Amino acid sequence: MEIMNFIFKHPQIKEDYLFRDKIINKLIKNKEKKIIFLRAPFGYGKTIALSMFYEEIHDKKLWINCPSYLFEFDDFLNHLIFGLSNVYEFEFSKNKNIYLYFNEEEKIVELVNELSKVEEDIYIFVDSLENMTLAENYKSLFNILINFSNKNVHYVFSSREDFPISVVKLEMSDDYYEIKEKELRFSLEEFKEYLNQRKIEIDEEKILELYELSNGWPGFINVIITYITDNQDINGNYISSVTNISEYLEAIIKNLSKDLKEFLFFISLLNQITLHVCKEYFSYMGEYKIHQCFERLLDLNIIEKLDEENFYMHDIFKQEISKKVPEDLKKKIYNELFEIYKKSENYKEQFYCLIQLGDIEKIIDFFLIHSQILVRDFSSVEKWLHSIPQSFYENDYTLYFYRGIIKEKYSKFDEALEDYIIVRNNIEKLKDTKLSVFEVEIQIIGIYWHKEEYEKVVELGLELLKKIPNEDYNDLISLYNLLGSSLSYLSKIEEGEEYLNKALYLCEKNRINEMKPWILNNLSYNIYTIKGEIKKAEDYYLNALEMFKNMDDDYGKALLYANLADFYLLVNKTSKSQEMMNYFKDIYIKTQNVAYLPILYILQAKINIIKGSLKEADNNLKSAERFYARSKFLTSNFFSVKAEYLFKVGKNEEALMALEKALKIGNTFFNRYQILDFKLQKVKILIYGKQFETAIPIIEDVIKTAAEGGAKLILFEALYYKMALSYFIKVLTSKEDQRTFLTLLEANDFHFVFEKTPYLSKYVCEMLGNKVELNNMYIETPKITFLEESFKLSHEEKAYTYYPKIYLFGEFIVFSGDNILTIKNIKNKKALDLFKFLTLNYNQWITQDIIIEYFWKDLPFDSARQNLYVALHDMRKRFKDMGLKDEYILSNNKNYKFNTDKPYYLDYEDFFEVNKEAIKLFNNKLYSKSKDSFLIAKKIYKNGLLPSNIYDDWAIPKINHAEKTYLQILSKLYLIEKENSIEKAKSILEEYLNIDPYSYEMNTEYIKLLLKQREIKKAVDYYNYIKELFASELGEEFTSKEVSNFIKEIQFS
Repeated sequence: MEIMNFIFKHPQIKEDYLFRDKIINKLIKNKEKKIIFLRAPFGYGKTIALSMFYEEIHDKKLWINCPSYLFEFDDFLNHLIFGLSNVYEFEFSKNKNIYLYFNEEEKIVELVNELSKVEEDIYIFVDSLENMTLAENYKSLFNILINFSNKNVHYVFSSREDFPISVVKLEMSDDYYEIKEKELRFSLEEFKEYLNQRKIEIDEEKILELYELSNGWPGFINVIITYITDNQDINGNYISSVTNISEYLEAIIKNLSKDLKEFLFFISLLNQITLHVCKEYFSYMGEYKIHQCFERLLDLNIIEKLDEENFYMHDIFKQEISKKVPEDLKKKIYNELFEIYKKSENYKEQFYCLIQLGDIEKIIDFFLIHSQILVRDFSSVEKWLHSIPQSFYENDYTLYFYRGIIKEKYSKFDEALEDYIIVRNNIEKLKDTKLSVFEVEIQIIGIYWHKEEYEKVVELGLELLKKIPNEDYNDLISLYNLLGSSLSYLSKIEEGEEYLNKALYLCEKNRINEMKPWILNNLSYNIYTIKGEIKKAEDYYLNALEMFKNMDDDYGKALLYANLADFYLLVNKTSKSQEMMNYFKDIYIKTQNVAYLPILYILQAKINIIKGSLKEADNNLKSAERFYARSKFLTSNFFSVKAEYLFKVGKNEEALMALEKALKIGNTFFNRYQILDFKLQKVKILIYGKQFETAIPIIEDVIKTAAEGGAKLILFEALYYKMALSYFIKVLTSKEDQRTFLTLLEANDFHFVFEKTPYLSKYVCEMLGNKVELNNMYIETPKITFLEESFKLSHEEKAYTYYPKIYLFGEFIVFSGDNILTIKNIKNKKALDLFKFLTLNYNQWITQDIIIEYFWKDLPFDSARQNLYVALHDMRKRFKDMGLKDEYILSNNKNYKFNTDKPYYLDYEDFFEVNKEAIKLFNNKLYSKSKDSFLIAKKIYKNGLLPSNIYDDWAIPKINHAEKTYLQILSKLYLIEKENSIEKAKSILEEYLNIDPYSYEMNTEYIKLLLKQREIKKAVDYYNYIKELFASELGEEFTSKEVSNFIKEIQFS
């Protein structure tokens, strides 16, 4: 893409626009942040707000508008380089055309090299970020661009979608600010001001009605204002009575040209508004005219542009406009549309057209021919079937069959069973000769499967299996699937797996894809998850999901999203679980299938509990209470999640009671291995409640059952809890237990078990006699390493078992086994500093230019590069001498990085992760637990980050950030301690003020604490000292009304 000047032009703010004071003031208040992000759907005035903010910025600034058509990441970089060249005198400004021939990585290097040196504020505005195509492999480059730009470079983005890369670290450093949809809505006061600005007078009562109708949505408010403005002179008396959208739209339509009105009527009738269909229907208009029509409707805020091909009209608008289309015109349009869709074999849209035309017999004939495809859109089919008079069902019993299928999808199993039995009893009357008695019998058996009557499924299924011919592959696949999943629920895992694999074999052999995703799902859920074959389970789930997506099967997608959400919680990937849950919620909203509600509430509560969002979890559980009794599966899961919530809020006894309900119901439904998860949950609660003896027989039973069934993950978790128990009550775990545990850990990716309960993990490691060392058990990346003295395992041992433990706080030191690396025993100080720099930036690649700028900027480039290579060689050699076989300094295309893919411990990383956990606990009012975590972080900090490098440019930002975080830790500890121990609180304050003596808040707290202890003289002396300090060092007055009034009273007395 060539450089396009319009991309650099921001929208001009017209006089009649309402200035969004509150939003702009918030943006100005946060303008020093690295990223400012406005996120909201279409019609919320993001671009206008951004442009208003742009005009308020008087520093150097650049505007980039991402066009909606083919704007690649490379195009963005080209425009960024060209745009910046006009804003600031960069090195690349002189030969900017050369950079068009660079690849994306090279452009990032050049940009970062320049933006890292910027000394005055630059604001880069990027509007409609969602239009930029950011492939997965470019996200790391985008991350480098943002994170390695100097602090004076500020990015201001707007988008309909979430920010495309993680901003956790920027959030942690308070360098990220986001304005969301809710804040962009008009307040009632703004709405009144907008009306006043447009010189529109409406009664207060009508204003309230209009505002309630708009719900503060800026796009809709613009429609209202457009209507009133255009019609005020025509019929002023009419304005005050306008209270509904129909009248607004009618007024707008009156003023449209004939062609545009016809175009609007047409698209209001479409199920999906696409450019292709409009071109087909309005072929006489020409493409240019069609685009003009779309542009005019976009200007009127009636439609939204999704991309170059697709447009969207709000359902409210669509319903109201379509009412205004004459019936004869509607009929003509839908007939022509049917023929257009017929050409492209779009059966779904043909079906939609026929429904609108209303010829029931024609619709039924079409549906029966294409039923296999159409039932995937079950919400639309359900509405249509419900509208058909009963006489049509009696005329063709096949309709009962499909009504049963739809009811089954809505979990109305008894009603579905009635329909299937009607079909079976009238099989000879079916007009659809393709529908066999075997297919109907299988649907009936499927209902018993849904009703969790698995013995009956097996009994009826085995009987039917004798009757189905070997060449009837479709029916055999369906029946094998039902038998396999039912047998697994009856704890017959091997038999279940055999039948499911038979079904899968027939699918693949005969290329029958309709049933394949269901079988893959059942193999994952009923077989491989139980067996602990985590990778295989995930792969099967994801393959099944992809197949359902290709089929556009909402019911199948919903099942997979729910199962994947639960699966990712099992393996402690909460963010992935939430992602799946969001997709599941979208399908619920689309289909309005009430059967999905309990699943939605229960799983979301489970995610909330793990995240520590207990209030949200409680709300979801309360919502689930109305629905969970629909099945034993839902009921048992509800009480399990309820128990976890009660446990988290400290109600152990109530938690155990809820869990007993889950176990009681689950025992009648789950197989003997699935129910073990609930038993392990009970063991965990008992351990935390110090009811150790009660937990022992339960854990032994779980170990025995899991071992017998080959349930590896459950066995591993059970042994984990047994070793935790052993720590508290000194019950010896056998060497065989430990050997089994270590073998399972070595052979499988079960590290996530340690992350789920970090409190217990340290005791488990201790019970193993440090045979397993756990370096980081807080967040996503487990680093668990087997040491030399571990039990000899069945496969070949690793040649090297050392890994580096790197300490950047206090005295710099690296341990590897018995080897130590310190400042004292390395001559090349630059090499050591380079290693420190790479570990400080452990999670990102550093360019060669940035390294040279920091460490050898005074040398000619070739000499500097040679020094860099020598330093890298020295450090790598040192590591090998310490027994480290793995490469810990990675290089790729002149970029360098500390290798986080190999086992390591880094106290710098640990410090922030522990603090993050502590803040989460503190925010959830778990003050005792948060105090423990804050104290761990405090202990890690020692006397500061890299005290020997406090004057080095490459270290200063990190040192300052760590110090700022440490001060925040001290302030939180003070808040916790001041109500419990004045002496401890005082000690914390003194440490805080020793680091930051100019803190107004903490100085005030310290004086108040001295007064509380009745140390009057010390308080007065300190107050006078602080007044003098503020005056002499800051040129400010230390003013605290509360303290100064108290001091004056004491001095006077």
